[in-house]
Amino acid sequence: MMRNLASMTLEEKVGQLLICGIAGTEPSTAELRFLRERKPGGVIYFRRNIAAAAQLSSLSEQLQLAASEAGALPLFIAIDQEGGMVARWDQDAVLMPGNMAIGATRQASYAYEAAQATGKQLREVGINVNFAPCVDVNNNPANPVIGVRSYGADSDLVAELGAAAVRGYQEAGVSAAAKHFPGHGDTDMDSHVDLPTIPHPMERLRQLELKPFAEVIRAGTDMIMTAHVVFQAWEEGPVPATLSPRVLTELLRGELQFNGVIITDCLEMKAISDGIGVAEGAVRAVEAGADIVLVSHTISWQEEALAALLQAVRNGRISEERIDASVQRILDLKRKRALEGAAVQAQAEQPSAERQSDEVEPTKDGRPLVRHQASSQARQTDSVRKLLVNAPADQELARSICRDSITLVRNEGVLPLSTSKPTYVVWPVVTTSTEVVEAVEQEMTLGRALAIHLPQVAEERIGLEPSAAEITRVVERSRAYDQIVVATYHAGPVDRQGELVRQLLADQAGKEVVVIAVRNPYDLAAYSNVPSYVAAYENRPFMMEAAAEVLVGKRNPSGRLPVQVTEQYPVGWGLTYGGDSS
Repeated sequence: MMRNLASMTLEEKVGQLLICGIAGTEPSTAELRFLRERKPGGVIYFRRNIAAAAQLSSLSEQLQLAASEAGALPLFIAIDQEGGMVARWDQDAVLMPGNMAIGATRQASYAYEAAQATGKQLREVGINVNFAPCVDVNNNPANPVIGVRSYGADSDLVAELGAAAVRGYQEAGVSAAAKHFPGHGDTDMDSHVDLPTIPHPMERLRQLELKPFAEVIRAGTDMIMTAHVVFQAWEEGPVPATLSPRVLTELLRGELQFNGVIITDCLEMKAISDGIGVAEGAVRAVEAGADIVLVSHTISWQEEALAALLQAVRNGRISEERIDASVQRILDLKRKRALEGAAVQAQAEQPSAERQSDEVEPTKDGRPLVRHQASSQARQTDSVRKLLVNAPADQELARSICRDSITLVRNEGVLPLSTSKPTYVVWPVVTTSTEVVEAVEQEMTLGRALAIHLPQVAEERIGLEPSAAEITRVVERSRAYDQIVVATYHAGPVDRQGELVRQLLADQAGKEVVVIAVRNPYDLAAYSNVPSYVAAYENRPFMMEAAAEVLVGKRNPSGRLPVQVTEQYPVGWGLTYGGDSS
């Protein structure tokens, strides 16, 4: 039976207010001790925690087992599986396109179906909370942290698609956590490294930033995640929304009538940790109205946050009744999502915390199943857990979204590409992997995708910030080709890519040059005179396959810009090979 509030000690109640992170693909002895002794409310996964589906399922079982053995409540197990460029798990699961790609299709059914498919896969491996959808309205081209994580710049579109995604996740049994309240879209700095400020008046915020949050609340989102952003309409001083009673209690609880769980963005982000610090940040967030504080990486900071919260209750700074209100919301949500069943299943299926091995085998219909087997040291059971991941139907859904999202922004007679001309493709190699941007190098590059359709393709790989020597090499080699395709990745902030395109255009006057933005559609501003420009929104394999089909004319582009790229190319703009735009 799920514990009730009256049976919990103060330490246990405070523990429920924390979601923490672990370091690797298995919990360490110290991390297991922390789970058993501190009894946190949940754990968040990052790429560092994931090797394969079966390993991920085993990790979830081990963590739930540790909580159960300690007499703790079942854990929230969370992840940032937004889709597209921000996804922690993508090796043996179907990764859905990101929000801006879905926004380019303008189809709420895609938002719903992608979220539902993602939610089912997450639940298969024991994940019960997704820190998604991102419902920030990205109306600032210089935004370094949201960008393609947003459905677009139209608040009505963001609201519609965000609400559809919430329904999709939660119908799959995974709690949605809409973010980043009250809006991180109109900033030009990253709260991971600084404290952004939004100066707009209340009337504008209600019409733009708040509209999607009001809609996801009506759709029944289980959670809302806060932003470490200062909103001057509510706070005159440098108080981020995460720590603001006016934002969390008066606005979110009062005006918007949100009765679910409020969770902070990670308190280790520098907007908090470099200011008041993680421990004080945890106390002030709860004082402001947050139910859960997120401390994603550092076990010492997790300990400090819990200790500070306990001390705040014991010295009367925070009343125990205030703690009880948050814990009751957490208990209610865990019951709603049947997390007790997950803990019981973990006990039944994994009698020890020993490591497990994987087998992958096909079913009769060809869908891959990951068979989860106990190691030779662990007791074998007759009921072996099977994980259904990477289903063909989900792959086809992802491909369909990609195909419908490719947006032809400009075309001065260059596209479709000719099959009779040799093609030179320039591909930026992106290998960074951070908490926000997980742009790992892709096996399916644009050159490889085009080679499926064209007989002569040469691909040149360059750095994300190409050197002068790389730019010179590209310009010189391009002279041997009449058909040149350049992929750019976030070319605005990384001006070296823009410089490459500008030099190429100056050298190759009259040549057939196509630029395709494989992340940020705003890249056009860095090389405004390019004859043909395509927005693809991400560099993931399914998207590159879809882009190649459009570039060679095997598919007519149908995407529409979800953001304004320039005054000439507003929200809703998009060409077809018939020349029409909306």
